[in-house]
Amino acid sequence: TRLQGDWSSDVCSSDLAPLLSTPETLGGLASVGPLATSLRRMSDWLRDPSRTTALVVAIPEAWAVAEAIELWRELRDRVRVPLARPIANAVFPRRFAPADRERLLSARDAGTVDDDLLAAGLYFAERREDEREHLRELRRGTGETPLELPFVFDPEVRLDRLDPVADALAEVLP
Repeated sequence: TRLQGDWSSDVCSSDLAPLLSTPETLGGLASVGPLATSLRRMSDWLRDPSRTTALVVAIPEAWAVAEAIELWRELRDRVRVPLARPIANAVFPRRFAPADRERLLSARDAGTVDDDLLAAGLYFAERREDEREHLRELRRGTGETPLELPFVFDPEVRLDRLDPVADALAEVLP
């Protein structure tokens, strides 16, 4: 599935998210007249799930997950915009089962595997385990299971290699 159709999006960083509540805040200052009407319309537009869906995206790192949880809560509680499931971007695939990590450690102790291959395998296994913990934290912090987008292991970004990413995003977009 590819994302198709006539759609557009705006990007808002976590630093700018409080500005989304500006129509409501200013609405308290202008309760009548054309400005009040425009502010109410803007506020309604932001809360209409057929027009607005906020996507909170984080890489599976501690600092990024903490910021994503803070943004998620701000958008949900203060701004009150419709939210899609959180998105975890650039997630390493699971290449090793927990028992495989133990085999790698045994191979290291026995000296039976090339050091570079062993280092790469251990890095992959440890990184994935760290990411799993960060994804659990994102799930606990938002109450939603994050959509995992795969890490793309290509030196250059090519549209034809992004189909798995587009397929996954199609699951959460209205």
